Amino acid sequence: MASICDGCSDPLAGTGCDVQKKLACGLRKKRLLVFCGAGVSTDALPALRIYLQGQGFETLSLSEAASVIESRPNFWRTFKNFFNHSSHPTETHRWLAHLGASCYVTTNYDRLLETALEEYVGKSNVHTIRTEGDLWRVPEGRTFCVKLHGDAGDERPSELLVLSQTQYAERLTHPTRVDDFVSYLFATHAVLFIGHSVSDINVVSLLQRDKQLGASPERFVALVHNDPEASQRLENLGTILIPPSQSGDDGDHASPSKLINGLLQSIWEKTDALGNFLINEEEEPRRLEEMLSTAVSERKANDLSRARKSFNLLRIRRTEIAEQTRLLPAFLWLFVSVHDKCEEWQKLPTREEDLVEDLLSRLRTSSPDPVYRAVEAVYKGALAIAYLRGLDFKRASENIRQALTWIPSKTAPGDQHLLYANLLTADALVKYSLWCIAEPQLSQNLKEAEESLLLAQEIYAEHGREHQKGESHHLGRFYGTWALVWSAKGNHEKATEFAERSLDPTRPAARSKFGKVAGRYVHALVLWLGAKAERQGNRKIPALQKALELAMGALGSVSRDDQRWAHAKLETLKDRVDADLNGRRYRPKRDVLEHITTKCGTYERWLRLPLN
Repeated sequence: MASICDGCSDPLAGTGCDVQKKLACGLRKKRLLVFCGAGVSTDALPALRIYLQGQGFETLSLSEAASVIESRPNFWRTFKNFFNHSSHPTETHRWLAHLGASCYVTTNYDRLLETALEEYVGKSNVHTIRTEGDLWRVPEGRTFCVKLHGDAGDERPSELLVLSQTQYAERLTHPTRVDDFVSYLFATHAVLFIGHSVSDINVVSLLQRDKQLGASPERFVALVHNDPEASQRLENLGTILIPPSQSGDDGDHASPSKLINGLLQSIWEKTDALGNFLINEEEEPRRLEEMLSTAVSERKANDLSRARKSFNLLRIRRTEIAEQTRLLPAFLWLFVSVHDKCEEWQKLPTREEDLVEDLLSRLRTSSPDPVYRAVEAVYKGALAIAYLRGLDFKRASENIRQALTWIPSKTAPGDQHLLYANLLTADALVKYSLWCIAEPQLSQNLKEAEESLLLAQEIYAEHGREHQKGESHHLGRFYGTWALVWSAKGNHEKATEFAERSLDPTRPAARSKFGKVAGRYVHALVLWLGAKAERQGNRKIPALQKALELAMGALGSVSRDDQRWAHAKLETLKDRVDADLNGRRYRPKRDVLEHITTKCGTYERWLRLPLN
């Protein structure tokens, strides 16, 4: 049997993978077909067998069923009403869409899966195959969904309509071109059967045919019930069974839909979709995705001017973006990062924030709840730091509090835990900043800042080197925040040690240019505060000299026009250190005093605040 991981370049993949990692690997490489049964719609629709029993179709042959349909004028209307009474996809359908598979096959008559796919990638990017006529051209790059047994959305019954096991058996001996197409997909893809019972004729017959044909890609069957006898039959057919214990935390005590959702979430997490803002760089991007990907790349390269121009073009197309759930996380991240100036958040138009709230609302209604909460947390965390730069402490506090309502699941990859550690660091920065502008003494805010850093420290110890080349780039801000907290507690030796660790040159280059400037600012600040606290003659001069050099170096890396208040802050620290070195009195510029007096009290408190 051909393995889904054959030819995999991922050192973490291969024979040592657990089932979820294998399936995630197949999704990333477009090698996995998802075959959905009635179990994925049980939360939205009554059991299919109940309907068929009521209509008398369970024992009819294909020709008999067709004859009955012709003699019942109201049949098709009744059929359509039954399977279309729910137009809203469930959590399960949204998890299936968020897997990002390129092809889905379903025996279900409802349109809930297609609706979820259209919400995720956009209606124009989903191609549904209901009849032979839909096969004349399968558009390249589309996500396609094959309705193997027909579709209650059709105007009239199609040649694919199957209402009983007898009819399905007849279809197997006289396959349609749609059946032939599905056979091709089975020959070229691994298959995940989900939402089927272990005795489902759809599964068993397809697996029996696989065994007769010989070598084929791997077949995975997600179980929601323990049935040893039926499971043994499936194993004898060469399948890889996923027992209920691997489909969710509650095992046999959970509902089938909860077990399915647990498995789908675990697979999604292992695709690391969140860490990549749901843009897979290995895929051939569609036009709108390409624009967004380019803008994100420009921002990551610190080309703010181009990133803003790209963002403004994307904002014009926000309606299209809102129709593709998978693009929203990147757009939200871009929104925060292109307004990456201290003064920007003091004059950001309310309508801009309204736009973002509209997009978040769209994400909330079209994503599984864990996905929405994770993306919202990353966005709110970035927003908290942005408001902190703009000295809006109330909004910074509100956003970081909302961000920390998300906690990664136990099965989440290390990168998601590192994102949570970064949120804890942001929380510590906000709490430290509240201490700075209140009373310069040990307070509850400072204690809470230290508690958040200790929690983040535990996460870095456990996950800091997973999927990383060396230390996580988030550690720059983490060590810098520790330096500020140690300085506030009066331990200037520790503060200096952590400030130096913040600037570790071996850390990945993923840390932004401005992040490195912020690190040098913290280093200069704690040296100055330490020397100021000692006040022992010339012993303070070497530290002050180094602080001056760091402040001057950082100042040269920030544009006065591009980041006005970051530049002003670096300049103020440089001038204050220089005044101390030369025994002069110092008074900041008038515009600086006007900027900070009502928000920070004194300019020295303002200087204690982080740059980033």
